[in-house]
Amino acid sequence: MNDLKKLGFSYLYTNISVLVCTLIITSLSIINFTSSKSTSILELISIILCLFINSFLLGKKASNKGYLEGLKLGFSVSLTYLILSILVFSFHINFKNILFYILLIIISMFGSMIGINKKLDNK
Repeated sequence: MNDLKKLGFSYLYTNISVLVCTLIITSLSIINFTSSKSTSILELISIILCLFINSFLLGKKASNKGYLEGLKLGFSVSLTYLILSILVFSFHINFKNILFYILLIIISMFGSMIGINKKLDNK
């Protein structure tokens, strides 16, 4: 139950941090501080960075198997974004979108593996 609670909080923190970063980047785009091309790149980088940081912190809290914790977090975030894309936008599955969701899962696994290794180094 404790692991599920940690995963839930990491999932919540990830989505909140992605939402805040996206709102900031979109606000900068609205006031013509960034172009539309750089806005989409910045949003992609912010999603990847927020997911990596939160999976790193989840890995530091995990007791073992950091890759599995990252896989759970990455899969749940990817599934949420996929469902939102289907419901909100007219989503068409193509190679670019599949690659994006796979990248999110891999980044999350990588972040939690580094987090659990940093926790083991500090002992």
